Amino acid sequence: MKNVRAFLIDLDGVIIPYSYHYLAWKQACDDFSIPYTKEQSVRQKGVSHTTSLDIVLENSPGEFTEEEKTKLRQRKNQYYQNYIDELNPNKVIFRADEALSQAKELGITCILCSSNYQAKDILKKIGLEDKFASVFDPKSLNRFKPNPEIYLKACESIHLSPCECLVIEDSYPTLLETKKCSFNPCYITDYPGENNDGILEISALTDIFYYLD
Repeated sequence: MKNVRAFLIDLDGVIIPYSYHYLAWKQACDDFSIPYTKEQSVRQKGVSHTTSLDIVLENSPGEFTEEEKTKLRQRKNQYYQNYIDELNPNKVIFRADEALSQAKELGITCILCSSNYQAKDILKKIGLEDKFASVFDPKSLNRFKPNPEIYLKACESIHLSPCECLVIEDSYPTLLETKKCSFNPCYITDYPGENNDGILEISALTDIFYYLD
C-alpha cells in the first residue's frame, strides 16, 4: 500500500478484546434462557444495535416484547460494564500499543472510529489516549456501521482522501462498505486468507507495517 497517511482504527476486536461483548451477551442470554453462540456474536460485529439484538434473538424460544428486549439489552450492558470497569493497560490486545507507537514514529495519524459509546473513557483506562489524534463514536453520527459515515467523517477531519487512509476493522461487512468509498481496508482476524475480496487480512496490528510502502 502506497501513500497511507492515516490509520482509522476500530476499538473492540482491534485494541481491546471483542470477547467482552460475547461474554456479556452470553451471560444475559443465559439469564433469559435464550440459546446464544459464538457464530451469532461474530455476525453482530459492525451492525446497528437493533440488528445486533435481532441476531441475539434468532433462537429465542418465543417472541420478546419491546419491554423484554429492553430488559435483555440492559442486562447485557450491566455485564459488559463489569468487564469495562476492570480494563487496564494489561488488557490491550497483544502488541496493539506497540503498533500505535510505531505508527506515531512514522508520522501516521491514528484516529479511533468506534461504535462504542464509551470509547474515550476506555482509551483513558488502557492508557492509550495519547496515541490517537481524535476519537469518533456514535454520538457524532447519523448512520451506524456498516455504513462508512464514521470513517468518512474521520477522513474529512484531517483533510485527507479515503485512498490515503487505512481502515482497520474486525467487521468484514464494514470493510466491504469502506472499500466502495476508496479506503484501504484491513481486516483483523484469527484466520487470515479466508476471503477473496481484495481486502488485506492480518492477525495482529503490528503485521500492517509489512505491507506499507
